[in-house]
Amino acid sequence: MTGVEPITGPVDEQLAITKERLRGHKEAVSETMQRATNARVPIALLADRFQVSAREFLHSGAGWTPTAHSGTSDDIAVDDAVLNFASDWVFDPVTVLLLVAIGAQSLVPALPHKPKLTRQAAWQLTDWYMQERDGRRAIGHVQLAANGQLQVTAFGIRDRVAMLKFWRDVNQLISRHFAIIESPSLSTKEETLQLVNMLGTPTLTGLVAARHLDAALISEEEIVRGAATHIVGAKSASLHRFIVHAEQRGWISRTKATLALAALIQMGWTWVSFPNWMLDHALRLDEHKRWLATDIFLRRMRTAEPNVAIQTLLRALRKADEGGYRQLGVSHLRQSIYKALPRIAHSQRAHIADMYPNNDRKFRATRKMLKRWTGEP
Repeated sequence: MTGVEPITGPVDEQLAITKERLRGHKEAVSETMQRATNARVPIALLADRFQVSAREFLHSGAGWTPTAHSGTSDDIAVDDAVLNFASDWVFDPVTVLLLVAIGAQSLVPALPHKPKLTRQAAWQLTDWYMQERDGRRAIGHVQLAANGQLQVTAFGIRDRVAMLKFWRDVNQLISRHFAIIESPSLSTKEETLQLVNMLGTPTLTGLVAARHLDAALISEEEIVRGAATHIVGAKSASLHRFIVHAEQRGWISRTKATLALAALIQMGWTWVSFPNWMLDHALRLDEHKRWLATDIFLRRMRTAEPNVAIQTLLRALRKADEGGYRQLGVSHLRQSIYKALPRIAHSQRAHIADMYPNNDRKFRATRKMLKRWTGEP
């Protein structure tokens, strides 16, 4: 048995059968991915379920949304407290892929010493590379488009070159800048076997190693950090807070941190928090990066904690009114910020609008905009 079922008959009938099978497959995958999102299934387990590289699930799509964080101030403070006291770090394999995917791999060699990666995690990364390499040997794939038509996507030379470059970057990062360690032996107790089923062995070894070394487990996946902290007893922190921490320590530049977090948000991770200075810095980037990063941060403001969002947005508005962003079209910026203002109670909106400066004509356009905001649904 090859697992390949031929489709015979007239061409029109073959196409109809193919479309119906693809439609059924698409619906089944979408339903599975929605359940995985709701259950916050670890990416490594999803990759194993579908027998593909974990890179397939680093971004949202087809019902899938990767979960990074609650985004609450309390949970952010917990992450930051862990990072402030941690002197060593262990990364899980998915987070290594994320570092490269968001272009933040230069952070690792800038650290004061090499972070740790278990040997099993390194083997897992090799397996994912092999799956991608073997998958790219096909000439392309067929899928059902939203309009019900068959869509053929060919794997061109550019795709293969990009794939090889990505994995070359991963390999260089691991071989040059990570310390590969042996994980402590895993227990054969029932709860350990349950954790293996929940996370996969390569991920679990990182959690156990972090506890053994009294290091911080760095993972962007909320479910992995939760297992580390509440089940294994290891310290843990998110990758995006680690990037913010690295900027604060001077290990990476403010621009690199800003672009890395913007890329993570753009990939669809929820919730990725960022310090309020990051919007201001995005507005000062080179022209070809400025609005891309700014728009990404502004889109997140509507679902941020209202007090944080309001303070950040009003600070940007005031700076724009005072001429702090002369290189920008202030009218365009004002309208973009207007769309990002959170929908809070009208009484609060009125209070905020009344607090905005009114002692100079330069603030008039923004005050008018805020007054309009107070009356919106």
